[in-house]
Amino acid sequence: MIKSDTERGNKEERVRHVIATAKEQFILHGYSGTTTMQIAREAGISEMTLFRYFANKQDIFQAVVSPLTQFEWFPKKALNSGRRWPYSLMEFFNELIAFAKKERKLVRMAIIESQLQPDLGGEYNPLENASSQLKSNLRAFGIDEESSQAVIHLIMSLILTIAFTPYYDEETIDLTSELMREQILDIITACCPSRGEKIMTS
Repeated sequence: MIKSDTERGNKEERVRHVIATAKEQFILHGYSGTTTMQIAREAGISEMTLFRYFANKQDIFQAVVSPLTQFEWFPKKALNSGRRWPYSLMEFFNELIAFAKKERKLVRMAIIESQLQPDLGGEYNPLENASSQLKSNLRAFGIDEESSQAVIHLIMSLILTIAFTPYYDEETIDLTSELMREQILDIITACCPSRGEKIMTS
């Protein structure tokens, strides 16, 4: 049977609701402190229905942290702009910082859980996935392997700073972000001067 647009839309809305609910539970109780039964109850569905949408708790967690690991907030056309490069690497950096600040609780939870939970190894590890996707994006910008690794190290250090700096100390985050931005510019300029010049004049 072919599903109607309404049926597909309703399912997508339910899945989004489950993900939003699971996000709240993981942030409040951590990965091990959250059960699929608890997520289902809070989402207002049965656990059987929950497992129609997700195979297991790891899949639910992966859906929750996917904005961190897939950079869904950043327009894909920015990574496919070729030599015209209408979106600079610094725009990507700035968007990344803005997202990390907005989703600080989620970022902090993902960092902590990825270190503590054996269930979140390999393909389920959000830190490894974020680093891998970030590297892929940097290479799409034309940044070489060695420079990409250096930029990733800086960005991940900044993400840690954002995640664990108190909300009232935004000045520390802003100052650290500016220092990281200057270091990234230096790396890109040394790696590929034409790219560095384009960033600084954009």
